[in-house]
Amino acid sequence: MTQEYARRVRIGELIKRELSALVQQLARERAMGMISLTAVDCSPDLKSARIYFTSLGGHLTKKQQSDLLNAACPGFRRHLARHIQTRTVPRLDFAFDESLERGMRIETLLDAVRPPAAEATDTAPDPDPGAGEAVE
Repeated sequence: MTQEYARRVRIGELIKRELSALVQQLARERAMGMISLTAVDCSPDLKSARIYFTSLGGHLTKKQQSDLLNAACPGFRRHLARHIQTRTVPRLDFAFDESLERGMRIETLLDAVRPPAAEATDTAPDPDPGAGEAVE
């Protein structure tokens, strides 16, 4: 792992940890449901960061949630400027994380084409045929 990549990952995790509580507070105030930050992808120059989130519950669409989070970015950046030690605070951009939904859709498709599992029967072969015999 190169030093530059490791630093990007460390900064991303720091941003994720610092913003988690703020995002939860905003979600409660705006009835957005439960928002969870899943990943932070920082650019190589650390001037921008895309923050991926998922949500559970709430009455807002993904687009509305993303718009509300992006509207709160200036306040989030001010918080980061006070709490993390970096030369510059990255420009933030929130995006809904589609990977969970995509994974569930793929799993559903695989279940549809997978043959049914063979049911266990009493005549199953003994895994160790000599284990039950007495030795003389």
